Amino acid sequence: MPTSHGSTIEEWGLTRVPDDEPPFLEIMKRLMGSKLHSGNTLWKHFKIVKGRDEVCRYTVTDIAYITTNINLGRLSGSPMKHRDMIVDNCKNAGQDLKRLELLGLNCITNEDLYAGAEDAFEVKGKDFYGEGEITAELIKMLDEYARELGGAKVEKVAVLTKKLPSLHFQRGVFMITFLKR
Repeated sequence: MPTSHGSTIEEWGLTRVPDDEPPFLEIMKRLMGSKLHSGNTLWKHFKIVKGRDEVCRYTVTDIAYITTNINLGRLSGSPMKHRDMIVDNCKNAGQDLKRLELLGLNCITNEDLYAGAEDAFEVKGKDFYGEGEITAELIKMLDEYARELGGAKVEKVAVLTKKLPSLHFQRGVFMITFLKR
């Protein structure tokens, strides 16, 4: 297991501070659909910083966790794994990990994922089950924290690509992973 398994962000020299509502949260809520309304919809917004550098922004409610941006490259040496950061952030927010049903990535700028999502949506009526670095990390988290997460598995992945004139790259990928037990 990675050296950050089960550790807190503070043990890695990181600090959690309150944050404003992230951009594009409404898009994420639409992707979550009716599943979102099965839990408390009170959202808490935070960012993780190392000194003055922003490492991660996230939003959490009792059944959902959304990463708005993540830049582990700002950490020197061997950084804390994102999956371990998610678990610590959920626990810090008082979330019961066995109730976690939705994991989101807000406005992903990963070009390979964008290309894959774009190709998948050319074929109407097919679900997109993204493969690659992002999905692999999620599956590792579900395996490594199986007990804490109540044996959660991936039920489905919903992906939306959208042109975003407010961003320099002009497009974003929004991804929600629905969990089942």
